[in-house]
Amino acid sequence: RWFKYISDMNSNVIRVYTTLKPDFYDALYEYNSNAIKKLYLMQGVWINEEDITELKDAYANNDQIKNSFIKDSVDLVDIIHGNATLPLRPGFASGEYKSDVSKYVIGWILGIEWEADFVDGTNQNNPNRDTYSGVFLNTEGASPFEAFLCEVGDKVLDYEAEKYNMTRALSFTNWLTTDMLKHPNEPYEKEDKAIVNTEHIKSKESFKSGLFASYHIYPYYPEFINY
Repeated sequence: RWFKYISDMNSNVIRVYTTLKPDFYDALYEYNSNAIKKLYLMQGVWINEEDITELKDAYANNDQIKNSFIKDSVDLVDIIHGNATLPLRPGFASGEYKSDVSKYVIGWILGIEWEADFVDGTNQNNPNRDTYSGVFLNTEGASPFEAFLCEVGDKVLDYEAEKYNMTRALSFTNWLTTDMLKHPNEPYEKEDKAIVNTEHIKSKESFKSGLFASYHIYPYYPEFINY
């Protein structure tokens, strides 16, 4: 019913922020099996915000955040291909994923709105981890945080290419707090002190699907929006 409402208002893409229950992917498959106008999906991958608050560094505790980010992303590759079973975990989606919706997933959007302290902590604690070169992506003039994003993105693409012989377009979440612009109307220094420049992440010739931009804007946050 919801998908029909979305289609009726002439939208053709749904964006979700995280792994949803099997019901969602089953419903998308069922809807598109009969719909004249298909709905397509941009699939997001969440990061545990409690880990971010506690560690403030993507590489801390033996790369805990980076490794869990990759694991959740790789799980989603299997999920969209209808080839996954996730164990029960409080607060997380779980169950058996049987619906192959991969032909309706037009892109990955990896990550969340980055906390400035998380970006700065990663950069300051890991000055030598500022480059990455993988199968599909590499960095040019990147910060350690941008190299972290590049590695996660490359692992997702490589896993799907190896297992399912396909890739899809990919992006990294960014937002006002960590964009490259200066916001002189911002009253809280923290909200304008860190930069994540995803232009430092480049696609190699092997990555035909390509990178795209994803930028979150809210009408009520950060504070400079109100000024």
